[in-house]
Amino acid sequence: MTGISKALASFRLSAEEISKRSKLPVERVRSLMAGENPRLSDVQALSVGLRVPRRVLSGRKRASEADTLGMAFRAMPGLDTRNDVTLERVSAIVEASFRILPLRDAPSPLSIIERPNKPDYGNAHQLAYQFRHRFLESDLVSPILNLPRIVGEIPGVILSLLKESRIEGASLSKGNYVFIFVSPRFNARMLFTLAHEVGHVLAGHIDGGAVVAEGASSIGASSKGGQREHFVNAFASCLLMPDEGVIGFLRILREQLKVPIASPLGDIEILYLARFFGVSFEVAAHRCEDLHLLPAGGGSSISQHLRLNHRSPERRAVEVGIPARQDIDFPALSGDLARSLINKVASGDISAGWASEMLGISITDIVRQNKREPSI
Repeated sequence: MTGISKALASFRLSAEEISKRSKLPVERVRSLMAGENPRLSDVQALSVGLRVPRRVLSGRKRASEADTLGMAFRAMPGLDTRNDVTLERVSAIVEASFRILPLRDAPSPLSIIERPNKPDYGNAHQLAYQFRHRFLESDLVSPILNLPRIVGEIPGVILSLLKESRIEGASLSKGNYVFIFVSPRFNARMLFTLAHEVGHVLAGHIDGGAVVAEGASSIGASSKGGQREHFVNAFASCLLMPDEGVIGFLRILREQLKVPIASPLGDIEILYLARFFGVSFEVAAHRCEDLHLLPAGGGSSISQHLRLNHRSPERRAVEVGIPARQDIDFPALSGDLARSLINKVASGDISAGWASEMLGISITDIVRQNKREPSI
């Protein structure tokens, strides 16, 4: 396989979809995927259409950044990263960011919260409450559907979307900055992945410059990961669905639905919880188990019943008229990087075209961000 054929295979896109995005004839795309050497114009078209740096497509690496990150790259168990260009794409974004960002002489506030001494549920719960006290003005009850905006505005934190990747989320620390990557998925999935990656940062799992990258099996209530993954999953659940918020919401909901207080928790109530707090049905059900509102394994049983009889929990929610989920906005660029980029483009230090290629965003997004975020 050529470098470009490996790259195209790792995106998990059809030849037709790649052709549509790149404006290359589908026959040409198929030949490149089959191993034919690319022309410079092919690489340029694919770079623009897929929003990836040209060196990712050509297989070229720069020793300085790519080799350093590559040596520290740790994928979670069960995630096969062979023939995957995600690391090189992460490397390109990090390298570009350091051409744009100012130097930091102190760690991000996200990196200096007191670390837990043991990865158990109690400490995950406590860590979630520390985050809410520090970054949510001690709000211990509300949903945080604006978590992407909150995290992206913490000094020294760079939040970025990792498009066309099998990896769900990744995080690393470098130069007193924290980088968090989330792949575009179902909104509830992305919100939980972000909270999960924040948990890795707070727990000190990315100290030493390691890039932690994870697939779907590592993130969520049914995670197959080890103790560390269970810890950050518990943190994410407690952060997104705080005890007082869940209990208070269910009390009000049961009053409105006229459900007897002693009745067992049912699928309708869990669906309301999931949509109110912006998480999946499975995450909401598992959280109810943690709070002893459901017996152990009860959430999985209800979920299986919904899939068997209603095809999915989401379809069941639509059938019974539960209000639609609120949108969760993941900004194209997080705060520090957005403001620095705007200033650099305005001063002519870098071009919008270069930023578009290296950061994987369109020039339109950069212009829109420029209008929305004032220079500082």
